[in-house]
Amino acid sequence: MQDTGAWLIAFAIVAFGIGLVAGLLFRRSRVWDWADPVYYAVGVAGVVLLFLSNERTRVLADAQVELTTAQQQLNELSANAPGLPEAAAYLDWQKRKADQEVYVANIKGQIKTMSQQEEKSSLQNVLDFVIGHFWPFVLTIALAVKFARGVATLCR
Repeated sequence: MQDTGAWLIAFAIVAFGIGLVAGLLFRRSRVWDWADPVYYAVGVAGVVLLFLSNERTRVLADAQVELTTAQQQLNELSANAPGLPEAAAYLDWQKRKADQEVYVANIKGQIKTMSQQEEKSSLQNVLDFVIGHFWPFVLTIALAVKFARGVATLCR
């Protein structure tokens, strides 16, 4: 990830440098009329890539929160057992506790399934890489285009 960060910084410097030069050289160009539509389209693409790259992490985090809550409920049930094993309240407590144990086991199974990396095709690996690593570059391009238009507007 450090390599990606270094590349992103270098890319941003180059992109904004090109934007500065383009804005200064082509102040009155009609191409700047297209800067906003390009900026918003590329920006939307970058944001979509950002959310796609974090989808698995968000789902796992939600499952972990759900597991913690379910385990707390199970611990509370275990700590509040009724006194008489023959009473109807005890049988109801046993059923609720067993249901909660099954629920906790199901959540743990889901987390384990989500955490395991399944076999992926080469195309899936390429798409995962692109989605996970290129969204900051896409957003940088969008910002550089907007910056170039701003420079051109200021220099008119």
